[in-house]
Amino acid sequence: TYFSDDSDFDVVAYTVDATYRHRTTFHGLPVVPYDALGDHYEPAEVAMFVAAGYGDNNRTRERLIARARRDGWSLARYVASRAGVWDATVGENCMVIDGTVLQPGARVGTGTILWSNSVVGARATVGACCYIGPVAVIGADVALDDRCVVGPLAHVASRLRVGDTCFIGASAHVQDDLAPGSLLLEPGTKILPYRTGALPPLLRARLYQGDVGTGGGRDR
Repeated sequence: TYFSDDSDFDVVAYTVDATYRHRTTFHGLPVVPYDALGDHYEPAEVAMFVAAGYGDNNRTRERLIARARRDGWSLARYVASRAGVWDATVGENCMVIDGTVLQPGARVGTGTILWSNSVVGARATVGACCYIGPVAVIGADVALDDRCVVGPLAHVASRLRVGDTCFIGASAHVQDDLAPGSLLLEPGTKILPYRTGALPPLLRARLYQGDVGTGGGRDR
């Protein structure tokens, strides 16, 4: 796991609600019912990481984090050794995966997940319990409120305000402020008929335009 292979933490156990405990061990470590954690571990001696995904627009993770705090557990954060973090603030129970860049002055709220090669621009604020997909870009000075999902390759232009609980789909481009609860979906790439070895004329022209006078553009 990220924690065991690339952090100062030693993973000692996993926990789930008793209803979902279908095994007693996982990866060689005990799986402890959440309600029984206090019988095995002292909150002052361990930290918990809530690893729930972005289901229900991150509300599940938000609820479980609130419960852990209420029950006295401290929360761990993970920032990959191969992430680029410069003068940025990262909250509790955040996961910043390798390749992610947090530019100077960026702020990331509690419980937010930033997946591989995402970028949070200078002075941008990402709220609590958000999910930022791989290669997504949050521009400089953006204010992204709580519980937002930003899909892979999506882009939020600089200096915009995105209200809470928005869902920005893969490859979407946000050019204006978004009201809370907005949904943006980029249509899929158009599917064209294709016969093996035959490219559409316009595409063929673009691929081969380097042939004339340059000696390039076509496999030799």
